[in-house]
Amino acid sequence: MEEQKKSSALIWAVVVVVIALLAYGGYKYTRKETVVTTNEDVVIPPSEVLGGDNPDPDELPVQDPQPAAGSSQFKDGTYTATGNYNSPGGAEQIKITLTIKDDVVTKATAVSIATRPETKNFQGQFVAGFAAQVVGKKIGEVSLSKVSGSSLTPKGFNDAVRQIRIESKA
Repeated sequence: MEEQKKSSALIWAVVVVVIALLAYGGYKYTRKETVVTTNEDVVIPPSEVLGGDNPDPDELPVQDPQPAAGSSQFKDGTYTATGNYNSPGGAEQIKITLTIKDDVVTKATAVSIATRPETKNFQGQFVAGFAAQVVGKKIGEVSLSKVSGSSLTPKGFNDAVRQIRIESKA
């Protein structure tokens, strides 16, 4: 009988220890950690970003060099391009002419060359309202999404601007 009491006491001791460990583990698992952040910039050397001590120059990101102060990225002049885009009725085009001075658009005109009546209407709305959103802006930043109710014609405009940027690149 004495041995049975010792055995029973040992079992209870083990049960208490197991419950205590489970309770501690549950507390530790559900406890929230505090994360401290700072506003300091973190600089990571290219070798760590690319995973080696000597990164391959071909793997480094390519960036256009910034022009020196007072220099232009685009040649001054007047440029014309025909922008292409798709409408529900099919392929469409719009002719865009931009005058650039010191990288800034100083004049903008558009000519509708649509053949479908609905597209002519939307291009007409675009032509009437787009210049105010373009003149005075840097050619490198010009991009339109919706103008005077026309949401597809700006795609043709943006295509023409892309062509003009290529042609006028200094």
